[in-house]
Amino acid sequence: MVDNRVSQNKNDHDIETKPRQEMTWRSILVRVVFGLVVLGAAWYIAEYWTNNRPRATRKEVVRLAPLVDGEAVEIKTYRATIDAMGTVIPARSMDIASRVGGEVMSVSGEFFPGGHLKSGDKVVEIDKTDYLLNLEEAKYALEKASLAIFQSELAIEQNVLSIEQSILTIEQNELAIEQSKLKAGQSELAIEQSGLNIKQREADVINAEKNLAIERGQQEIAKREFKLLGESIKDSDRDLLLRRPQLKAVEAAVSSAKARLKEVKVAKKIAESAKKSAEAGVRSAEAKKRSAEAAKKTAEAKKKSAEAAKKSAEASKKQAKVAIEKAKLNIERTAILAPFDAVIQEKRVEPGSQVSPGAPLAKLVASSEYWVQVAVPVDRLKWISIPKYNSTEGAPVLVYHESAWGKGVFRTGTVKRLMTSVEEKGRMARLLVSVEDPFSMNPENKGEPELILGAYVRVEIAGNEIPEAIRVPRTAFHNNKEVWIRKDDKTLDIREVDIIWSNREYVFVENSIENGEFLIVSDLPAPVAGMSVRLHGEAVEAPAPSLEEVDADDVMKGSYHGR
Repeated sequence: MVDNRVSQNKNDHDIETKPRQEMTWRSILVRVVFGLVVLGAAWYIAEYWTNNRPRATRKEVVRLAPLVDGEAVEIKTYRATIDAMGTVIPARSMDIASRVGGEVMSVSGEFFPGGHLKSGDKVVEIDKTDYLLNLEEAKYALEKASLAIFQSELAIEQNVLSIEQSILTIEQNELAIEQSKLKAGQSELAIEQSGLNIKQREADVINAEKNLAIERGQQEIAKREFKLLGESIKDSDRDLLLRRPQLKAVEAAVSSAKARLKEVKVAKKIAESAKKSAEAGVRSAEAKKRSAEAAKKTAEAKKKSAEAAKKSAEASKKQAKVAIEKAKLNIERTAILAPFDAVIQEKRVEPGSQVSPGAPLAKLVASSEYWVQVAVPVDRLKWISIPKYNSTEGAPVLVYHESAWGKGVFRTGTVKRLMTSVEEKGRMARLLVSVEDPFSMNPENKGEPELILGAYVRVEIAGNEIPEAIRVPRTAFHNNKEVWIRKDDKTLDIREVDIIWSNREYVFVENSIENGEFLIVSDLPAPVAGMSVRLHGEAVEAPAPSLEEVDADDVMKGSYHGR
C-alpha cells in the first residue's frame, strides 16, 4: 500500500511541473517584447523633440495687480475679551470631625464619595448611651446640690436668729451692767454720805457725852451746895436743885446721839451691802454679756460655715447644671450634621467604627459654588472689573471644558476676587471666578454640564469696553505694528497703527485708520507701498511697458508679473 501511494504522488508532481515550466518561458518572452517596445517609443520621442524644438517669441508684458481680499473699516465700541486657562477648585471645603467619642451607629444614605448632602442633613450618628447616663448623673447631682443649698440656707437663718438673740442678750446685759453700776454708784454715794453722817453723829455723841460730863459735874456741885445749905426742901425742888432733869435731858441726848450714830452705821452697812450686790450684779451681767458674745461668735462661725457650705453647694449646683448642659450638648453632638449644602469628597468611617473626639469623618466640598483659579497677565487686570480692586461688581465669565462638555458648551460665572500674589513661575496674576450651582441642581440650571474639581478649563472674561476702536483680524496685522490699506486710487498703503487691545483673533487699534477705509485681510508675497492691488472682479489694466522699460528692482520685488 505504501509503494502505491508513493508512485501515485510522483505522477501527480510530474503533471504539475510541466505547466509551470511552460508559463515561465511565456512570461519571459512577454517581458522582452514589452521592453523592446518601450525603448523604441523613447527613441522616437527623443528624435521628434530633437528635430522639432520650440522657438521663443517675444510677447507683450501685461500688468497684473495682485488680487486681495478685504473689508471696510468700521469704527465703533467693542468689548475686550480675555482668554485664559484655569483650574476648578472648591470655594469651600472642610473636614467634618466628631466632637465626641463613641461607636458609629449609622451613616447617611448619601455617605459615599460624590454623595450630595443638604445643609442640616444627618451625616453620621454616634452611640449616645454613655451621654444619656451622664445626663442622669448630672441631674442627680443638681438635686443633691439644691438640697444642700436649702439646708445651708436654713442653717444660715437659724444662726442669724441665734446671732440676733445673742445681740439682744448682750444689749440686755449691757443695760443691766449700766443699771448695776448706777446702783453701785448710788450705794457708793450712800456709803460716803453714811460715813459723813457717822462722823457727824460721832461728834454729836462726843458733844452729848461732853455735855453729860459737864452736867454731872454741875450736879456734883449742886449736891455739895445742897449739903452746904442743909436745908430741907421738897422733893420736886430737890430734883431741880440737884439738876436731875437737866442730867436726864443730857443723858437722853447722849442716848439719842448714840442711837442716831447706830442708825447711820446701819445705813452705811446697808449701802455697803447694796454696793456689793450692785457690783455682783455688774459682774453677773458682764458674765452673761460675755456668754452672749461667745454665743454670738459661735453663731457667726456657724453662719459662716453654713454660708461656705451654701457657696460650695451653689458651686456644685452650677457644676451640675454645666454637666447637664454638656451632657445635652454631647447628646446633640452624637448626630453630626452637614454644615452646608455639600458633596462628599472623601469618607473615612463606616458603621461600627470607633471614633475619638476630633477624629475626621469625611471631607466635604460646598456644592453651592465652585471657584476657577485663573492665571492672566498682569497688564490685563486694568481691563477686568474686579470687586475690591477696581470695581464693585465682577466681570461676567464664560467657562469652557471642551474635552468633557464638547465645543460650544459653557457655564457662566463671575470674577470674584484678585488673589494677593502672582504665580511664582510665570508671574501671572491670579483671579478667582465664582460659578454658582456647579452641579446644576437648581431648576434654572437643569441640563447644564457639571464642573469637575481639578479640571483644567478655558475661560473667556468679558472685559471693559473699547470705545472708538477698529477691529483688525490677526491675519491682517503685520510686523506687530502695521496694516495694509487699499486706498481709493487702488494702491497699497502700509500704515503703522496704535494698538489698544489684542486677543487670539483680533487686534484693536485706534487712530491711523479712517472710518470706511478698505482693510486688506489677505496675504501679499512682496508688499510695496504704492503698488496696485485689485479686488476680485475688477478689470485688468492696459498692457505694461516692455521688459526693457521695467525697473529690474520692481520685477525682483514682485510689482510686475509676466504671463
